[in-house]
Amino acid sequence: MRCADNPNVSIKLRDHFPFLYTTADGQAWIDRCSAMKPPQTQFAVATATEAIGESDWSNRRSRGGRSLAIGWMSHSGRGIMTLAAKAMVEYVFYRLGVDRIESSTFGWNAASRRVLESAGFAYEGRLVDAVVKDGRATDQLLFGLDRDAR
Repeated sequence: MRCADNPNVSIKLRDHFPFLYTTADGQAWIDRCSAMKPPQTQFAVATATEAIGESDWSNRRSRGGRSLAIGWMSHSGRGIMTLAAKAMVEYVFYRLGVDRIESSTFGWNAASRRVLESAGFAYEGRLVDAVVKDGRATDQLLFGLDRDAR
């Protein structure tokens, strides 16, 4: 994912996402996904010509892995991440049978907040200085979506 190796993208992701993002990092992700047993919980987000992100959703009381910001800088304003989030919500609720999805974003990341809210997530609270990004504490915004509340 060439979009992943962009400081304007990596700043919006947790520190476990590597920066600089190498071809080896991309291959390692593909290998992990290929080795997964069903049900599949990791997906690429792509246009017709390139991978621009990934979504990682764990099982039961699913924690929405919000790596959807990858590639956002070169594709912002086109609604791709909102479509991807909505598709993942449908998949997690109806294919995996999960009752609730939780997700979070950095307090300063208004674009991620809009994607979550557009996908139906409700803002549930703020954890002050709860996460560390590049050695600095920052707020974490919590969002949730219950299948029955849709």
